[in-house]
Amino acid sequence: MTSSKKEDELDDKEVQDKASATIEYCKYASEYNEEYNGKPWKYVLIPHNAVQLNMSFKHLVNQYVVKEI
Repeated sequence: MTSSKKEDELDDKEVQDKASATIEYCKYASEYNEEYNGKPWKYVLIPHNAVQLNMSFKHLVNQYVVKEI
């Protein structure tokens, strides 16, 4: 799952709460997919100003994947 937020909102309590819930959702989805040979889920929280025309989505995912809050 991917989300883009204003950089100054990344530490906002609501954003952090939603990120925590999404990370938990990704954990359960990954566990389910593991049983059925699916791919793991990741949560990526990208600051809006990090998105540039010359960047690939893969690069952004690798740089901003969220492990835990």
